Order: sequence, then structure tokens, then C-alpha cells
Amino acid sequence: MAARPQDPSKKIHRILHIAREFGPLAGAGGIKDVTWGLCRASANAGIITEMVLPHYRKVDEYLLRHKLSLKPLCSFVVRMDYGAYVRDEKIRVATCKIANKLTLSLIKADPFRYLAEQPERKIPRHGIYQYTREEALALKNPALEGRGYADSFAQNVLLVKAALFILAHVSWRPDLVHCHDGHAALFPFIAQAGTDGYPPDLAHLPTLLTLHNAGKGYHQETEGLDYAQNICGLDPGIAQSAVAGCTLEGAFDPLLAGGIYGTAVNTVSENYARELRETGLDAQTGWLGHRYAALGVSLTGITNGIDIETYHPCGAAALGLPCGFSPDEQDWRGKALCKQKSIAQLKDFKNSETAKKYGRLTQRTGRPLFTFVGRLSEQKGFDVLHAAIARLLREDEKIGLWGLGKGDPRIVKKFQTLAETYAGRVCFIEGYSPTHAHRVFASGDFFLIPSRFEPCGLTDFIAQLNGNLPIVHRVGGLVKTLDRRYGFSYLGGADALYLTMKRAIAVYRSPGKKQLRSMQRDAFENIKRHFTWDKVLQQKYLPLYEGILEKAKPASPYLKTD
Repeated sequence: MAARPQDPSKKIHRILHIAREFGPLAGAGGIKDVTWGLCRASANAGIITEMVLPHYRKVDEYLLRHKLSLKPLCSFVVRMDYGAYVRDEKIRVATCKIANKLTLSLIKADPFRYLAEQPERKIPRHGIYQYTREEALALKNPALEGRGYADSFAQNVLLVKAALFILAHVSWRPDLVHCHDGHAALFPFIAQAGTDGYPPDLAHLPTLLTLHNAGKGYHQETEGLDYAQNICGLDPGIAQSAVAGCTLEGAFDPLLAGGIYGTAVNTVSENYARELRETGLDAQTGWLGHRYAALGVSLTGITNGIDIETYHPCGAAALGLPCGFSPDEQDWRGKALCKQKSIAQLKDFKNSETAKKYGRLTQRTGRPLFTFVGRLSEQKGFDVLHAAIARLLREDEKIGLWGLGKGDPRIVKKFQTLAETYAGRVCFIEGYSPTHAHRVFASGDFFLIPSRFEPCGLTDFIAQLNGNLPIVHRVGGLVKTLDRRYGFSYLGGADALYLTMKRAIAVYRSPGKKQLRSMQRDAFENIKRHFTWDKVLQQKYLPLYEGILEKAKPASPYLKTD
């Protein structure tokens, strides 16, 4: 990544990020890509960049693989009381230099405990958001596997409190604290209303809260208002009113609290921010955007970037592709060969606990291949996709479908049946495998994204980098896929998606494929021009950061040391 060096006249010198995900070290969703890309871009631009992250087991695997060592920073005790239950969490913090000007601070609690299920048991926690099989069996409850942690709210509070105590220990202050999603949203709330002995200047630190997904189920809320008061360690004189003022649909909502107590809020695309501020689609968030507006909280949007090197199909070995190719060099023969070999290798696919294959694909010259990778749910629109693709498969014997994903058992069953019905034309892999995901992206001609709402969308960019044109539902961040220029878009249900796939097939079958090649080339170039992380940082985030500093004048001068 070749970001421009930071201009000495700029105001941003040091940023502290707080998140539960960070690139290849710890990831479960799109947050990992944003934090990794944005932190690396800011470090490359000369900004001292700090990331505070829980010390997951997977982090150790990354550090060992890359021969990185940890350096102890500090240790302290965090009070996590609630009700009659007294909990002192002993925290150890170690740092690691990931790259020049990019430092990771890892928070380790010893031991992690499951408060809600069995407080007396001391069981190591290995997952990020959900119980692993190992944990479920240790708790003698196999049904817990894959469910969200019952004490997730407490985990998030612990992360925020630990970040505050780290700042109490070090001699420097960041120019700005960047809080990612509901997991870190309580930083300004606890800094200002908490009574656990934080330095008073921390209450004045400028903050930015990024909403990666504001949909219901992603707010990290709790319906236990007394519980929130106690575990956040709030000043008793204001605790009840502070929590009551941050309730949404009857629950204490960290995203609302972060907006009210923080300096600024943004989300991950301009159009998603507009939808939340101005349209009925905000109902999917519990009307968070409209509540912000009523309180005078400004909500801006910045479309996420992408690291081209990570997903470029020329890196065949790293991605697990049978051969590499370069869409930016018009290497369509290479893409055709990769598609051919990837489909051929499906014959050797071995079912496992994490992935199971249904159906099969046979090679057919000139057959457009539709693809998808994702969570099979109604929110992601896969019920709509099934209705549209089933109709198309009945009518056109010269198309194929290769999909990968898991989710709602009812929708999964429909795609299993589809694969069994159209042998040789449909392959569906239930589960997830990074290698097969990359092969789906690289092999496809068209990539289907029928989401009912989508804050930004990363898979459309990944597909475009592989010469796989997206077909998107024109909502949220997916509007960046301009129709007939960088892919295809539609608005509506199964009929609209069906007709759009027919349009895509017509372009694919046009003589010489001139329009198809032009769209593939333009889509790749659009990402290079506007959506690399260094461009997004320089053109969008730095101006936003600087505006935040103008808005929030610090109460005291901050030290800026390396």
C-alpha cells in the first residue's frame, strides 16, 4: 500500500482505535477488513496508530507465524460488579509492533469467566462473538455452539474500561479515539460518567464512532438497565438518568450512547448514512438514525476501501487458486483457465465439519456462471435470490450457479434441493472455506448480492477485482455498483432480480463480449482510483478527523511522543 507521507502541517499525529476485530489476527465479519486497512493506511501515512484488541487465541497464532514478539506494558484490576456479584478482572496488557508506526495493545483477562451460565467455572474463551464447540462442550451444553456469548455486553465494557486504564498508564494521549461499532461505542460514555478512577482529561478526548452495521441485533444493547448502570461503574448521582437517556426500544443502547456522549458518528457508506437519516429503512435499526437527528447528532458516511493486494487473483498461492490471472491487464484467458481448473477441482472436494458440497458443476464453454458467497438469511436476500435463480435455471439450460454459505436452515435446504435438482449446473457448498470462497470469486462471471439492506458491502469489490461483475440490490453501500458500468443493479424483489440476471446474460452473450470486458475493466479501475485504503484515508477520513478536532477542543495539551 503506497499511501502518501503525512504532511507535517496536518493536525493528526496519533490515533487510538478500539475494536473486537483486526484483519488476519482476529476476524468474524467486515470490521476486520476496515480496521486492518484503515490502520495500515494511517501508519503508512506517518500517523502513529494504536489498536486496542482483546487477546484472542488466534492472535497468538498470527504472532507466531509472523515471528512477532510481545512486550509487557502494564497490568491492573478492572471492577466489573453487578448486583450482589463482585468481580475483579485482572488485566494484563502486552504490546506488539505490527508495522512501522502501527502498534497493537492486547488485553488479556485471566481467567475469562462465563458469568451468566456458570459463574463458578473458569473456562478459557477462544471465540470472538460466539461459543466455540470446545467451550460448549466444556460448559456441558452442546447447543451453545455458534450462539452469541451471554456476557457479550460485559466483554465490551471490559474492553472499553481496559482502554481507559491503558491511557491512564501511558505518557501520551491520542489526538482522537476511533471506536468501532457497539463493541467500543461506550468509550466516551464511561470516560465521562464512570467512577473507576480514570484521569479526568480522558473525558475530553475527541472520539469518532463508526457504525459498521446499525441493524437490529448489532447494537450490543442490554435490556438490564440496572445491570448497565452497575457494570459500567457509573456515578450513582447520574447513573439512572444517564442510562435512561440512552435507551432505544426499551434497551440501553451503546450506539445511541456513543452518539450522545461522543464527538462524531459515521457509517460505512454515504448512502447508508442517508438511508438512516432520511428514509423508512431506518426502521431496520430501531430508528437509531432518526433518534440521532432528533438529538442533533450528525451522521456522516464514508464508503469503505479495500486492500487490492489482499484479493488480487494474481496471488494464486496465497488465495488457494489453481492459477493466477490479472483482470487489470485484461488477462481473460487466465481467468477462463482458473475457472476451468477450479470447477475441475470440485470433483476432489472432501466434506468436513465446516463445509459440505451439494450438486456438481460440469465444464461448458460459453456458459455464464452466477456465484455467491454469504450468510443465507432473509436480511441478505437469499430467499429472493432462490426464487429468481430457480426460475432462470428452469428457463435457460445454459447457465450455471456456484454458491458458498450457511445460515437459515430453511434457505439452506432450498439451495441444497436446487443443487440436487440441476445436477451438473449447480454446486452449493454449505459452510465456509476461505480457499473455496476465493475460487468462487475468481471463477464467476456474475456475483449475486441481493441484500435487503447493506451498510457498505465488501464482496462487490472483491468480485470486481476478480473480473466477476456484481449484480446488486440497489440499497446502502451497494449503490457504488453503477448499473451497466461496474456491474448490474436492481430495486425490488425476485422479479426485478430475475430480469436483471437476464440483462447480464445478454451482455455476456453479446458478440465479442465488448461491453462485458469494458465493464470488467472499468470496475477494476474505479477501485484503483477511488477505493484503495490510502485514497479513502486521505480523501475522507483525514478531513473528518481534522473536523472532529476543530469541533472538540481539548481541555489540556496532549503529549505526542513516539
